[in-house]
Amino acid sequence: ISGKTMKESELRKMIEERMSKLLGKEVDLPDPQVPEGEKAQDNTLLFDAVDPIRFQAEGGQIKIVMRAGLKPENGDEIPVQIITVPLTFKVDGNQVLLERGNVGVKPIAPPDNVSLQVTRARIMIQNIQRAIPNKTMKADFKRTVEGKEISLTIVGIDARDGWVSIQAR
Repeated sequence: ISGKTMKESELRKMIEERMSKLLGKEVDLPDPQVPEGEKAQDNTLLFDAVDPIRFQAEGGQIKIVMRAGLKPENGDEIPVQIITVPLTFKVDGNQVLLERGNVGVKPIAPPDNVSLQVTRARIMIQNIQRAIPNKTMKADFKRTVEGKEISLTIVGIDARDGWVSIQAR
């Protein structure tokens, strides 16, 4: 996605396809949550040519770090920002809880107008929070191993030192 311009829906579809291939099962990401009374928008993301998206596994969290700008359907274009989205996974019985932490947005270069940057950051944060809500998923899944289907349950997820470990029984 380096240097690409993509609609949010296109990015969501690409992530669904790649995660489905990686996990060996269909992954369906929900559409962004839109507050009641507001119209859903399919904004355009402008990815930086340098390090557009990175995942860091540390301290029990997976952090998504993006370098992207935003061109809303209505409004002014927001230049490329550094966006950090911390995600924590918790296992609770037969469910896995995905909790999004506080989204961080900062400019790549010091802004000329600090109050404009604060407004831009708020817009970016709202869009990311809508696109990545907290989510509950089933911890139970099935895999075919050596021609046999086995049932597994996720009992732990840990993100440390650049690795994500998933324990299943």
